Amino acid sequence: MNDSSPVRKRVSNTQKTHGSRPVPYYRDGVVEFAVPDKPIETRARIREEQRNRRGDYAPRLSNRQCDHDAHQNPKCVCNCTDSERAELLRDYLQVLAQYGWNSPRLMPVGSEGKAPYIAERHIGLTQPKIRDLLYTPQEAIEAVKTGAIGFCLYADRPEHNTKELVFFDRDEPDRWPNIGETVRVVSGSGTGDHLTFSANGEIENAKGKGNLSGIGSVRGPNWFVVLPGSVHPTGGIYHMAENPGMAELSPEQLPRELQKGALPQSELPDGVVSGATSNFNPNASLPSGFSANDVTNDIGIPLEDVRQVSTWLNYLLTFIEPNGYDSLSEADQATVRYLLIWRFEPTDIARILRDCRDRRGRVDREDHPHKLWRDGYVERTITNTGIPYQVDSDLGKALVEDAMETKGRRPSAGSKSLREVRDAFRNLGNELTTTEIVESSYVGWRGSKKESVKRRVVRCFDIFDTAGYIEWEKDGRQNIYIEEGLTNLRIPGDYEWCQRTAALMGEEIDSADMGIESERDERATKRSNT
Repeated sequence: MNDSSPVRKRVSNTQKTHGSRPVPYYRDGVVEFAVPDKPIETRARIREEQRNRRGDYAPRLSNRQCDHDAHQNPKCVCNCTDSERAELLRDYLQVLAQYGWNSPRLMPVGSEGKAPYIAERHIGLTQPKIRDLLYTPQEAIEAVKTGAIGFCLYADRPEHNTKELVFFDRDEPDRWPNIGETVRVVSGSGTGDHLTFSANGEIENAKGKGNLSGIGSVRGPNWFVVLPGSVHPTGGIYHMAENPGMAELSPEQLPRELQKGALPQSELPDGVVSGATSNFNPNASLPSGFSANDVTNDIGIPLEDVRQVSTWLNYLLTFIEPNGYDSLSEADQATVRYLLIWRFEPTDIARILRDCRDRRGRVDREDHPHKLWRDGYVERTITNTGIPYQVDSDLGKALVEDAMETKGRRPSAGSKSLREVRDAFRNLGNELTTTEIVESSYVGWRGSKKESVKRRVVRCFDIFDTAGYIEWEKDGRQNIYIEEGLTNLRIPGDYEWCQRTAALMGEEIDSADMGIESERDERATKRSNT
């Protein structure tokens, strides 16, 4: 180009419509700016390049010595090389491929060797960035070869290519009913195992209850197991022990004790209510190294995460003498009620009470500091506590996942707002826009501007969408939200919930107090902050 040639800057239409940074190039003596076309590549290829640029993040083994007194596993880090561990993982993944799961996405286990990597990083399972944290089968095998601790797999999660894949996590294999032979993986400790099934119908998450309490869990949607080749904290190595072929599992094959929800009263011993198990044993001492926050409920949510979602439960577990209760015993019963509502097993509740509400050295003598260590008191408190219903499993998980994405690890929408959006669908119809809900009489503005209320409603949509209770579709420039069972969903803070809670405490409440749960949460937050 001659120096005398005019140089004109011209912005192309591409620059106006794309967020990527335009680059200059010459055409016919004119400098133009445009976003370069991206090469046609698959998402998997792009993720692989991103991972290569930042390095392999799967935690590596820091200790290659095991505690033979702590595990009963014939395979351990003392006698198994990384290449041999990689072969154990490969063998299992080949079995999955044989039955149609040829490209599952695996999640590295964290530095402790049992929980997923995302758990110790506080990354929600539904966050977009999780896509870059998942490994293909070959990537996972290569990582184990170079010393990665191991990998886990989430059951029945379409985003991970594991739809209709279900596991049994058996802590006491000898007590499980015989539901057919299938692929069996010995756990790292060597005392339990995992069974792999192909689901023929909707299999839901559940822990053993009643006569099967304590035997382990049925792991369906979004619950994980650790895979072969992984190293247990004790040094034992998960490995496939039997492969007679993968069996199908239908909901009808599961006894009531291995299905979702509490057992009906007719199947419980006299005097046992509200889901308390028939072999409930309020042990006088806590297990060695017990941490209440690590206890999970029957849908796999740890107490630590539930405390972030339920401020009032966190308040009861934090303060021995919470305001609003006439006695410590009443506060104990309220704590039990919330733990039952959040689907914790009675034996675990007894341990949580003793760990979090231990009064020894914290109250006067007349307040009976040793009361929680009397088995009779703990048992009566739990078995005599009733609840109106339990938190919906899908909503509970959605609330926790939403909370993990916020800075304060609290749900982005409160129970009062969730109830308002649900009630709008109940009364206005099953297909609504954001504006229709905001301008209805069912959503309180609370002194906010319209745009602020819209954002609050959209946050409710996000939670309900994650839980599977709404769908949406585009209609021109606006979204149409369609309820899918939302109108029948019970949300913490409902009038029925409050009425039942108040009745159990010997109180009366007016129907105008439907927001009691949210108000209590607000008061609890203020007390916690002070």
